[in-house]
Formats: sequence, C-alpha cells, structure tokens
Amino acid sequence: MKTKILLAVFFLSSAVSVYAESGIYLQPEVAISKIKIESDKNLQYSKSSFSPRITAGYDFGNNFRIGVDYTHYRPLNFSDSGTFNYRIKKLKTTIKLKYQDEGKVDFKSFGVSTIYDFPVSERVKPYLGVRVGFNRIEVEVKKTFPQVGRTKLFHKEKDGVGAGVLAGVGFKINEKITLDAGYRYNYWGKFQDVKLHRNEFSTGLRIKF
Repeated sequence: MKTKILLAVFFLSSAVSVYAESGIYLQPEVAISKIKIESDKNLQYSKSSFSPRITAGYDFGNNFRIGVDYTHYRPLNFSDSGTFNYRIKKLKTTIKLKYQDEGKVDFKSFGVSTIYDFPVSERVKPYLGVRVGFNRIEVEVKKTFPQVGRTKLFHKEKDGVGAGVLAGVGFKINEKITLDAGYRYNYWGKFQDVKLHRNEFSTGLRIKF
C-alpha cells in the first residue's frame, strides 16, 4: 500500500512540475536581416538592415514550443532613369522620351514555428525549429516623364508561402525570463521570376506568463 501511495505522489508531483513549467510566452527581439534576391536572368542583389520581431507562443513544458511571429522589415528603396522610343501615331514619327523611376518595396511576414529545446542543462538550452512563413511583397513605383510633364503611379502586391529553419541558444535568467540568441533562414518563395532569401541573426528576451 505504501508503495502505491509513493508512486501516486511521485507521478502527481511530476505532472504538477511539468504543468508549472508550461505557459504562454512573449518574445520581443532585435535582428539584423540580410535579404538576397536572385532572378532568372542571373541578377543578384543583397542588403542588410535592422528588423525588429515579436513572437507570441506557448511552451508545453516538455521542451516543445510553438510560436506565431511578425517581423517588420525596412522597405527597399530604388531609383532608375533612362530613355525609350515612343511612337506618335498621328505624326507617324518616333521620339525618345526620358523617364525617371522612384519606388520602394515593402516586405511583410507572419510565421508559425515549432521549436524543440535540448535539455543539456538547467540554465542553457540549445534549440532547433522549423517555420512556415506567410509573406507579402508590395511594390510602388512613381514614373515621371519630364519632357511631357506626366507622372504615372504603379502599385502591385503579391502573397506567397515560404519555409525556414531556426537555431539558437536560450540562457535561463530566472523562472520567467530567458535570454535568446539565434539564427533564422527563411526562403520566401518565388515571385514571378525572382527568388527571395533572408538570413537573420537576432537576440531578445523570452518572457513566460
């Protein structure tokens, strides 16, 4: 009888311990993000920028976590100029017109991640995870024709689904706060003839409620 009581107390205390470690968490982070753009025409472009991120998730208390995140990326500004041949049908002639383009590209990303914390010690836990991203690209272009005093505005947006991986280390400060340092690779997918990749290094605090 005593053995049964001791076993019952042991399993009950284990269940309470696991339950106590589980809970909702919020994780604000600062990150350096490098975007890499590749086109089918063998053109490449890359640029790094500051990208804050916020994640809300749930820690199951058994080394597994899930999270939903939003990352704010700095817009990519660009400009271009040149000339093109313009056909005037009424005069049956062709003239060269100058143009000036000014535009920006906005990047937005929501993601869902599943993460496993490796319990190598009480204070330090490396982790690995996978992420599915729901991404949107918005392009705005202002095209000016100075010779004829005309301006045209173009706007286009496109959504896509991408996949990524994440890895890092959590340093437990106390029962509620963990310092997180990590790396993420996100493949945004292909938008027309352009592929987008992002490499991100981040740090932040994981606060459990």
